Amino acid sequence: MTLFQHFLRLSRAVVLVLVVGPAISSWAQQPRQGVLRGSIVNGTTGEPGLAKKVTLIDITSGMQPLASLNDVNGNFTLENFEVESGKTYLLQVSFDGVIYNSHVDFGQESEVETSLTVYDVTRDWTDIEITTARHLLRRANDRLRVDKLYRVENKTSPPRTLYDMEGSFRFNVPTELERTPAVSSHSASSTMPVSQSAFPLADGSGDYFITTAFKPGLTDITVSYDVDYSEERYLFREKITHPLSELLILVAPLDVRLDSEGWEILGPEPEGRFTVLRRPGLASGDQVELELSGGSEYAQGMAAAGSGNGASSRAQVTKLPDPTRFHKWVVVLLMGVALTYGLMSALGSVPASSREGPAGREDLSSGGNTAGERSSRRDKN
Repeated sequence: MTLFQHFLRLSRAVVLVLVVGPAISSWAQQPRQGVLRGSIVNGTTGEPGLAKKVTLIDITSGMQPLASLNDVNGNFTLENFEVESGKTYLLQVSFDGVIYNSHVDFGQESEVETSLTVYDVTRDWTDIEITTARHLLRRANDRLRVDKLYRVENKTSPPRTLYDMEGSFRFNVPTELERTPAVSSHSASSTMPVSQSAFPLADGSGDYFITTAFKPGLTDITVSYDVDYSEERYLFREKITHPLSELLILVAPLDVRLDSEGWEILGPEPEGRFTVLRRPGLASGDQVELELSGGSEYAQGMAAAGSGNGASSRAQVTKLPDPTRFHKWVVVLLMGVALTYGLMSALGSVPASSREGPAGREDLSSGGNTAGERSSRRDKN
């Protein structure tokens, strides 16, 4: 068989894979009837948990509800909905005014099981602490961008969720803001920050509140806004709304001048972008001030962090699973098998004479067909 014939055989195998592969991939992506069996546990009591509503949501299709049940006690089954491979699903459980979320992965299956924990609710801040309070103040031309980060640790025992419709968490911003500050929360149960609605108190104090539910563990709250800095001078003021073991303020760029009376200056942070100031032991109701002036027009690294007002334009980049990943591997695997089979078949069809080495030539010689043996026989005759 010629080299061209070998190539032709391999080409046919590749074409077969290219024709059959998409058909197999399309078949694997077909919707199928799904069943979700789940259980709810009350993490406060250890008993089966209750839910006012249980809902399965298709995140990939724009948060579309697929199935739901009301008044669930302990175990539940959701059915009569379609699932597809590669899609992302979210189970939402509502209990005592709080929403609990859990991701559900059907993979290639039609029926899966899951479990979710809910907690009794408390409005008491006992055993709940703000372990970190950091404010980033960064100049951006004629604006000063402010990002306030609070890390809240819920250490309740037995564990409970802190939730108050009248305000689970309060914070203070300047009264001259033209827009509502941007607020987001992030906890271990969420894959990315979640935007929160902020509501001003009616007393005009600059205090806002959010109704975020603080579940057991850590929750980060970020408050973002910007203020006018066109005169290259700004007096930063804040009323403390929750007790803080310390407050850190990071100012950029480094050449911003600071009137830091009452603050401990820790100097530039390790990367050399911010001047760090510290104020320890602040009680609820305390007032802090820090005057800023001058500085370069743009703080290094501003594009990486945005902040509120027009300020709330921080881009959140999340790596999502490739919904065609499985099908791509199917096609690659089939192509590999076909190519291997084609190569083995091609090698197997090569004539024996073209594969034999010196040993084969010796076998031919021993068959008495060489010119030397024919000459010897003529001499004997």
